[in-house]
Amino acid sequence: MNIKEQVAAFDRRYELRQKEILALIHGMDRAYKVGDFWHTSKNILAYIDLDSKELIKAEGRLSWLIAEKKRQKHGSAYPYFFKNDYIYRLRVRPLAYSAVSADELPYVYNSFIVVKVIRKNVSNDALNEVLKEYLKPVILTDDILGEFKLNKDYGWFEGDFQWLGEKVSVSFDYVDIVDRETWTQALGALRVLYNEQTQRDAEFREFAARALTETANEWADEGAAQITREDFTKKIGLSEINVNPEGDFTAYYDDGDLFYGHIIEIKGNVEDGLKEANISG
Repeated sequence: MNIKEQVAAFDRRYELRQKEILALIHGMDRAYKVGDFWHTSKNILAYIDLDSKELIKAEGRLSWLIAEKKRQKHGSAYPYFFKNDYIYRLRVRPLAYSAVSADELPYVYNSFIVVKVIRKNVSNDALNEVLKEYLKPVILTDDILGEFKLNKDYGWFEGDFQWLGEKVSVSFDYVDIVDRETWTQALGALRVLYNEQTQRDAEFREFAARALTETANEWADEGAAQITREDFTKKIGLSEINVNPEGDFTAYYDDGDLFYGHIIEIKGNVEDGLKEANISG
């Protein structure tokens, strides 16, 4: 497609009608390149439809296009440098529901293309209350494993716990923020690993050594001594683990300079065992 066709394809995803909203900004800048343009977006926590006066307490997204040359010259968010936790009065066009597939995440239904920033740093009691509630910490506590804080921007709990006498970072991925059962399931999966940590750690090391010792020797400096599986298992050490409610996990091991500082990922399931080991980072 030429440039005009690319712009038209993006534009067709949104309704022609315009409306004004008050948008509470919070979240990361996102961008991905399609053709000659970057599709850029910013998250919103909630908004007020100024036509209906309705407060929509749901996450959404503001989007716009930026050409590659302008992005290089002015920055990745140009021309809308939205600040987190600020309220903006905007003229927007809503996403056409016909452009939304059945498996889209809920925030997609509250997506808009930005037409104009009318006013920055607006004060609104209702949206300020939404922000206040959002910023309250949510803590998941376990008597043995400790405390884990919800990272609301990413939708996971994170913290650290003791693994063979060392502090290891941990995160619970794919939890449903409103479904506490998923929190309990993820915590239960971590408990299994924790309760069997001596056995599990040995299994992780041996599994990675079987999969990657040959590769480690390929990476070694010319003339270096041959690395054995035993050498491999002794050099690496667990630094982080990620667990989800389904019992899937990824254990991240420091490579002990076997791969010049890359991370070793070991993936598996608490019930089904280990599945793969890779070099990452």
